[in-house]
Amino acid sequence: VLMVPLLLCARTEARTPSWIPDKLQQEVLVNDFAGIFSVAQKDSLETVLVAFDDSTSNQITVVTVRTLADRDVDEFALRLANEWGIGTRQHNNGVLLLLKPRGFDNNYIDVTIQVGRGLEGAIPDVYASRIIRNIMGPYLREDLYWPAVVKACDELMALASGEIKEPRAGS
Repeated sequence: VLMVPLLLCARTEARTPSWIPDKLQQEVLVNDFAGIFSVAQKDSLETVLVAFDDSTSNQITVVTVRTLADRDVDEFALRLANEWGIGTRQHNNGVLLLLKPRGFDNNYIDVTIQVGRGLEGAIPDVYASRIIRNIMGPYLREDLYWPAVVKACDELMALASGEIKEPRAGS
């Protein structure tokens, strides 16, 4: 999977395309539109990702979708990240892990990790690609989405934990 440099916080003035899922009213970091995680799994990962965001200001967002609407996974993820504004505008320090599981609009698993410019030093494209191939890959080959995503998030947090630290309002 080719990783494209990503400006996660830039919002376009054009109308959001219908194929991009709407950001949930209550902002969450685990957006399971494909319905592949249990409530307990989503809550558990949400708690970990929120704590990471609060302590570092680096934001990792997980999104699962049922379809890529005939788009390339990287194109879909880039547009989604830009529309949603993942990470902080000042530091462009968001990470999007996008997963389309097997069996919805085709029999392939599509996954990408898009990294904002503020974290490219900590998580270069080659690292993101290795996370997908070496950490997620063995689980995804067995359709084990939950451990694949959790292990990937663990690695992403380890890599991003020292890059940018900005206290959150109220912290």
